[in-house]
Amino acid sequence: MKLTKIILEITGWLVISLGTVLGAGFVAVAMYLQWIVEWVKIIAFIIVSTSFIQGAACATHIWVKHGTIEWLSGIR
Repeated sequence: MKLTKIILEITGWLVISLGTVLGAGFVAVAMYLQWIVEWVKIIAFIIVSTSFIQGAACATHIWVKHGTIEWLSGIR
């Protein structure tokens, strides 16, 4: 039972943290398609990396304070 709860919490953590990466990924792709140059690739990578770090920090905070599955189920 405890293993199942941990697996669900990890899955919830991934959903929360990767949700921010998906949003930033859309912005990065739009920037890259607008200006196809080398420096935009670097900026796009920085945007996606920063959003993953922020998403991981947010997901960890939610996991510790509320629990990811409880938090995700309360979003409705």
